[in-house]
Amino acid sequence: MRQWMVISLLAILLSLVLTGCWGRREVDEQAFVLAIGLDKGRENQILVTYQIAIPRIMGGGGGEGRSTGGGSGSGDNNKPVLVTSIESPSLFVSIDMVNTYIHRRASLMHTKAIVVSEELAREKGVGTWVPGLLRFREARRDVLIMVARGSAKDFIENNQPMLDKNVNKYYELLSFSQYYTGFIPRSWLYDFANAIKSKGENPVAILVGVNRTREEALSHDTSQASGPGKRPGQADEQSAEKQYVSEGSYLAGDLPRTGGNKVEFMGSAVFKKDRMVGTINGDETIVLMMLRGEFRRGFISLRDPRQPDMVIPLDVTLGRLPLVKVRLVDGRPEIQVTLQIEADILGVQSGINYADPELIPELEQAFSQKIEDLVRKLIARSQNEFDADIFGFGNKAARLFWTWDEWERFDWPSKFRTAEIKVAVKTRIRRTGLQIKTMPLRG
Repeated sequence: MRQWMVISLLAILLSLVLTGCWGRREVDEQAFVLAIGLDKGRENQILVTYQIAIPRIMGGGGGEGRSTGGGSGSGDNNKPVLVTSIESPSLFVSIDMVNTYIHRRASLMHTKAIVVSEELAREKGVGTWVPGLLRFREARRDVLIMVARGSAKDFIENNQPMLDKNVNKYYELLSFSQYYTGFIPRSWLYDFANAIKSKGENPVAILVGVNRTREEALSHDTSQASGPGKRPGQADEQSAEKQYVSEGSYLAGDLPRTGGNKVEFMGSAVFKKDRMVGTINGDETIVLMMLRGEFRRGFISLRDPRQPDMVIPLDVTLGRLPLVKVRLVDGRPEIQVTLQIEADILGVQSGINYADPELIPELEQAFSQKIEDLVRKLIARSQNEFDADIFGFGNKAARLFWTWDEWERFDWPSKFRTAEIKVAVKTRIRRTGLQIKTMPLRG
């Protein structure tokens, strides 16, 4: 009995000693970093830009009523964030450098985005800066990895959400747009860092930019616009007849729009290991997501097969995960990809009754052909232009080898560019909307 009393007493004493937050830091003693921008430095290795929350403004009032230190980078005391930049030899060292003039300790516990400039990503790569965050206990694994067309500092300074003061919520909700548009890829810190080290795939990042030509893009003078016809690989819009321009044929920063936040999320930055090698637009990102089995839903326009000057918007989902079969023929990979797509008709501009069961196969064939063309073009760019397997086909090929040493000796990156890849797309239109018949307009 005495022995049990001693054990119970020791247990009580240990519970008092071992509990508690010995490493605690008060919330009002921390400066929560929402986003980090990385640019090439002039006097040092990198220019690091921090977007830091100002709780008393972001929370809609209240708070302590005292200064959060440092001041706003733009001099506007009503902004919910503080933006500050500093040159440093290292990302982590820059945190302490910032702490020399911001009286609250900078914390990465709520950081949602890492934005790297295109210049830095192309010239020096991101392997030196981004994967190291996985070692840091404060960094979240679901931090978004983005590449900015232009400077990361410029992107962060121009990012001013209109619907919500909570910038952290803005990043989180906007990242979800990959699930209902497909225009941006899934690009989280953990997956990105793994893909850099992987021998079976290469990473992609969300492409972002600042829209500086919104008024010109909507003007009638196409020579001043920055639409899709002005970028390499896109069709020329200047013709006698007005051309159909796909909604996803743009890159971030080029959308023909007015109003709203100046920054845009559209397309992907393609990497070979840790170095950026190119970009793909929104349409190409959609089919990339389909091939990776990550596409959920999106509204995609289809040129009307019978009236090419009009379009038919479809509500598109994947019927099932893509079927990818890899085999080796005389040491050369042969890949067969099958996509099964389901679509619902959202509208018919021409008034043709495509709800007729006899006409539905015509739409299905036309949409399958559109997706096949996009997939083949993207695969050709990946093999010839980027030399990077962004689809993860190598992860399927790895299953053909018994040991890791065999897989390493096979050298998938060098084999991918010569692989024969065949694509088959099957579309099934299940629903025609809330109308069972489309009636033409009568004058």
